[in-house]
Amino acid sequence: MDGSATCLSKGAVSDAVLASSAIPIALPSVQIGEHHLIDGAVAGNTPILTAAELGAERIVVLQTGYPCAMQGPPRGAIAGGLHALTLLISNQMERDLKLLAGKADVFVAPHLCPLAVSPFNFSEGATLIERSAQAARAWIEAGGLNRPADASVFEHHHAKSAAT
Repeated sequence: MDGSATCLSKGAVSDAVLASSAIPIALPSVQIGEHHLIDGAVAGNTPILTAAELGAERIVVLQTGYPCAMQGPPRGAIAGGLHALTLLISNQMERDLKLLAGKADVFVAPHLCPLAVSPFNFSEGATLIERSAQAARAWIEAGGLNRPADASVFEHHHAKSAAT
């Protein structure tokens, strides 16, 4: 891993997908040519700063969020590492929004909350996709694409019963 950002512009799609899925702790890096690649979330999951540097004036973000309603701490090294990565991603996004203030309009769809599913648990995928689609529709209908994001996009509003 040479620490440099690598953009894949040619080659097999399967190699690019594997590299994009190579999450440290959980999955090994993928060698493409002379580079050993890992998931870009480590450096910048939501590259809104890069988008603005390239001239974007309006950026729409679909947040992944993190499991905020777990019944206990993640079990095992992989689950713990992935949970830490989701928290890192959220913190990066919050920092990047502050850095972009006044430079670009960033519209951030709300994350799922409450969320009680580990990022390493794929058994609830269909349910989470449906919840996300409903939340995105509601956000758009409520004018979300007309109001740039502020710190409230990171707030959590937990219901009494934890949902997936």
